[in-house]
Amino acid sequence: MTAKTPDTKGKTILYANCEQGMADYISGILKGRYNVIITCDAVETLNILQGEQDIAVVISDLPVAISVALFAEIKTIRPHCKVMLLTSHLDVDAAKHAIEQGAINKYLTRPWNKKRLQRQSMSWLRRITPPKD
Repeated sequence: MTAKTPDTKGKTILYANCEQGMADYISGILKGRYNVIITCDAVETLNILQGEQDIAVVISDLPVAISVALFAEIKTIRPHCKVMLLTSHLDVDAAKHAIEQGAINKYLTRPWNKKRLQRQSMSWLRRITPPKD
């Protein structure tokens, strides 16, 4: 017996990272399964989120302080959005505070487990129902 995989087609992940090599790597992990938009900074990320496109998940690999501030703003613009922080140098106190404040849902540190990133993204996308206007 095989389990039916819930449909994640058409759901979009917004990935913020200014390092092209890492953006290509993460995009490669996620593309094919999801729509992926790559941004280079917090301003561009917020501009996209303020637009009409439905973004289900935001993953940021920007510096921790910028990501935490970005995620707090995202929660005011798109409260249904799930957010994940990827970082090589985790400021544990900042991440814990952000989780307590509800600004981030999850964080992963380098080296990332490719399968864990895919599973977490898939799990969120399956459970998200776009808000009704």
